[in-house]
Amino acid sequence: MQTILRHLGSGFEIFAPQFGGQTSRIRSLISMMKSKDIGDQMAGISELCENLSVSTEDSMIMFPVDEVVPVLLELLDSSPDLMLLSCRAITLLVDVYPSSAKQISQAGGIETLCGKLVCIEYIDVAEQSIQALEKISRSYPEILLEKGALNVILSFV
Repeated sequence: MQTILRHLGSGFEIFAPQFGGQTSRIRSLISMMKSKDIGDQMAGISELCENLSVSTEDSMIMFPVDEVVPVLLELLDSSPDLMLLSCRAITLLVDVYPSSAKQISQAGGIETLCGKLVCIEYIDVAEQSIQALEKISRSYPEILLEKGALNVILSFV
């Protein structure tokens, strides 16, 4: 059911206004995160983290995972604060909506998270990457095995 509603997209919002408000707000946060202004990016990703921290899987029925994941992965290669918040958002997303791990993997997220463990620039980002990978492993352990994440995690430990 969730997949069908998600594929209906923005046109469905007029029939289910309880989900449409959340979806339009998330899309505005995505626009903020895509901005060139670091202040807008920080505000957008901070609010996204707040929304994800109080969400449930049922409330994520119209969440645009396919739009959010690439932006979060792109922000993993920016300033230290944005990297940490992006990694935290990925962790929260997988925690609240476990099937998002598949989209994260398809977008190259496993490799990006593992990259934060291979070349540690900031220990907080590395620790958050471990947490994100652990959340992914609960739903899709085979993805981590296929991508070689186990070796990277063991070398980090």
